[in-house]
Amino acid sequence: MGEVNISSACHNINFVTPEHVVPQIIEALPLAIEGGLELPIVHNTSAYDSMESLELTDGIVDIYMPDFKYWDPEMARKYSKVAAIRKSPGAPSRRCTISRRPGCG
Repeated sequence: MGEVNISSACHNINFVTPEHVVPQIIEALPLAIEGGLELPIVHNTSAYDSMESLELTDGIVDIYMPDFKYWDPEMARKYSKVAAIRKSPGAPSRRCTISRRPGCG
């Protein structure tokens, strides 16, 4: 991640569709936290992440934010021309293993 100057205007670290860089995130975040990073970590996902990727980020990510498209398969066909909606494996349990704030860890 390198050095990052985070101003008081920054509310979180938001990784958008990070499936392809999860190993690098896992390697860099502990160092950033040791260096004083206290912001919540957001995994802003397309909801097509692999279960392996989600399991790797379990305990490191504070908020999983999947991109929800449709509840009704008929609406998916009508508006996105898809025959079926792929179901996301879902975010892993909400446990925190890296202590950043009181009560977490």
